[in-house]
Formats: sequence, C-alpha cells, structure tokens
Amino acid sequence: MRTMLAILISLPCALIRQDAPTQGVVRGRTLTESGHPEQGVKIRLSRAENGASVKAVRYVETDASGAFVMDKLPWGTYRICTRKETAGYPDTAFGFYSNDVNPIVSIDSSRPVAEAVINLGPKAGTIDGTVVDAKTDQPVNAGVRLWRTSPPNRWIEEAVSGSKFEILVPPGVAVGMEVQAVGYDKWAYPGPNGAVGHRSLTLQSGGRETVDIRLQRVAQ
Repeated sequence: MRTMLAILISLPCALIRQDAPTQGVVRGRTLTESGHPEQGVKIRLSRAENGASVKAVRYVETDASGAFVMDKLPWGTYRICTRKETAGYPDTAFGFYSNDVNPIVSIDSSRPVAEAVINLGPKAGTIDGTVVDAKTDQPVNAGVRLWRTSPPNRWIEEAVSGSKFEILVPPGVAVGMEVQAVGYDKWAYPGPNGAVGHRSLTLQSGGRETVDIRLQRVAQ
C-alpha cells in the first residue's frame, strides 16, 4: 500500500515537470538615429555561445511601429542582427559592419520574455563604381574586398557582374579596398593598380565615393 501511494504521488510531479514551458519570446523595437521607428527592418536571431554566433534562427520584419516579436524560442542567449540595405542600414551579422558589437538577450524559465530597443544608426556610407578592362572598356567580372584597417580581420567581399557595383561601408571607419579578377593584376584603392599601394578610405554617414576601376591584364 505504501509503495502504491508513493507512485501515485510522484506521477503528478513528473507531469508538472514535462508541462513546464521551455520556450520564450524576444521582442523589441528598432529606432533610427533620429529616434523614429523603422518599418521593414529584418531582424535575425542567432544562438550565441561564448559570445560567438553559432546558429541562425530565422528572420522577422518590423511593423509600422518598428516593433518585432519572435516567439517559440528555446531557452538560451541570442545575438540580435538587423538589416535594411535600401535605407542605408547594412547587415550587422557581418563583423565588418557591426565590429562584432550586437545586442545580446537571454531567456530562461525565470525570465521567459526578453525585450530590446535597437538603435539602427548612423546610416552607412556607399562606395559605387564600375570595373572594366583598361584597354577594351568591357565589363569585367571581379571580386571587391573591403576590410576595416583596424582590426583587418573584419572584412566583406562581393562579386561584381556586369561592371557596376554598390557596397555599403561603416560610417567613420577607415577601410581598405582591393579588386581582383582572373587574368588581371590586382587593383588597390586608390588605383590605378596594385603597385600604388593601399590607402584607406573613410566615409561619413550618407557619404558616397565613386571609383571607376580599370583593370590591367597580367603581362604575358
């Protein structure tokens, strides 16, 4: 009889443990540098361990009030990344833009809902231009690499197809720039070719630099 009673008492406790919530919510708002809400910002959460992003969760977009909600999240610590390139806000999942400084939130059984206010600004600067063959003026498919001069291990690379390109750069940050294409000498900012050596470029928020790149074919 005592054994049967002990089993009956333990069963409800087991059920309670199984039914306890194991998921939470991250919600918040995005604000521009002037303090206004920004609609259509893509929000991405990544599981973070020891400060490093290890697994992307999914995207949601902010509504007209700049608000977002992401629910059904397992307990843990999350890194919040944002992007809306059409408005001048680059993808902060890249250390080139964020300098690896992102909002971090945690949810657990004692705090199932985390809230964050994310300041988006200042807006990025823009480097645009063309990449062509120096002799024929024909477009060249190339790769454009940009990096922070300090630290130089935070970089981004984009493919150029069809000559024209446009790349956002973090405002007020010195960056280096190189262009490479198969069969051509490396080009380094400010040009006309790699022999000139590198020089950093700094753009302020909303600033623009146009670079017309003429690649020289490798000498035979």
